[in-house]
Order: sequence, then C-alpha cells, then structure tokens
Amino acid sequence: MVFVVHGRVNRSQWLNRGMVATSILESGTFFGDELLSWCLRIPFIDRYPAATATFTCVKATEAFALDAKHLSDEIESIRV
Repeated sequence: MVFVVHGRVNRSQWLNRGMVATSILESGTFFGDELLSWCLRIPFIDRYPAATATFTCVKATEAFALDAKHLSDEIESIRV
C-alpha cells in the first residue's frame, strides 16, 4: 500500500474491451488497498495479487509504502 504524503500521482487501470480508467491521487490519499483483502483472506493464499493499475508521479511526490511482506507480517501479528 502506498500513502501519498505530498504530491500528485496519476492512476491508470485497464478495464474490459480495452478501456482505461484514470484518476488523480493527491496528498492524503492512498492506493493498494486490495492488499488488505489479500492479507485477511482465510485460508491465507501465499501468492501476491496481480497488479491491475499503473501509477505515475505527475509532480514531485513524497509517499510512505507498506509492501505485501510488511502488511502480511502485521496482519499475522494481530491474529496471534
């Protein structure tokens, strides 16, 4: 998951029939929340979910990231 602290990020996602959905993410927003449902799935599937979107910085961006390993470790520590 990536949390945008400052800046602007363009999100592009391929949809059915070759269509593309785009949106702009700005300070205070985040993306990658599909990792939450992946980490919380029971039984847990030890394979990363497929990426379905592309993210490009539109202007200088500062962000904080949690990768899948960190996120699954955190969820596992909560379950114990």
